[in-house]
Amino acid sequence: MALANKYYPQALTDALQIHFGAHLLCAFAHGRCLGDSFDTKRGIRDISLVIDTVNPETLPNFKTLQKALDKAQARLAFLWTPETISSALDTFPLEFLNFHFRHEILVGTAQFPWADFQPELSNLRLQCERELRGLSIHLQREVLLAGNNAKGLQSIFQQTLPHFIPIFCGIQWMLQNGRYPESDAACLEFIDSQWQLGNLFSRLARSGLALQELRWLASDYIISIEKIVKTVDRWETP
Repeated sequence: MALANKYYPQALTDALQIHFGAHLLCAFAHGRCLGDSFDTKRGIRDISLVIDTVNPETLPNFKTLQKALDKAQARLAFLWTPETISSALDTFPLEFLNFHFRHEILVGTAQFPWADFQPELSNLRLQCERELRGLSIHLQREVLLAGNNAKGLQSIFQQTLPHFIPIFCGIQWMLQNGRYPESDAACLEFIDSQWQLGNLFSRLARSGLALQELRWLASDYIISIEKIVKTVDRWETP
């Protein structure tokens, strides 16, 4: 699914084509869920490229293109080649699934390589578990370091939750037989309901909570993520 090209100026598309020339096979913007990272109010948006080579001696100096990216409030996320894509199908199923469902093609519509992507369930489950475990360890450390700092705890909630959402999208895709969430909110609502988390994610967004309430909430957050990790760990896939 390609989104309407409404947030990127023609100047950026032109700059990409001029800069890479024949090396550029496809340029696309991508976000976690439909509309979430394409809203200009949310700041910087990610653009990834499929090119025929990543040899720095072959490609032109990036400095001139950086100005066009900065002006468009965009950043370069990934550089792919057809070879690196084919060799990474079992390594990055979460990212590729996101590319498949949440993208906006800027250049090279016919050469977008994830149009028919279908991940292997075993690879996707493994990456979901691995990513969740890593983020869970990070979350526990940050909460411990924040200690009795109310602003610190609120900041942790705001900064960590977006990293869980792409994983939750992959989990929903597996649980609902290929149905990808239409928005972050829909995904979080599904996960909350599936694991009976007591409106955890809406509570994480609340402001003005007292320190003790924040500490209880941090505990709920950690326990809930661990609950999801244990479930995903036990899943059996073909």
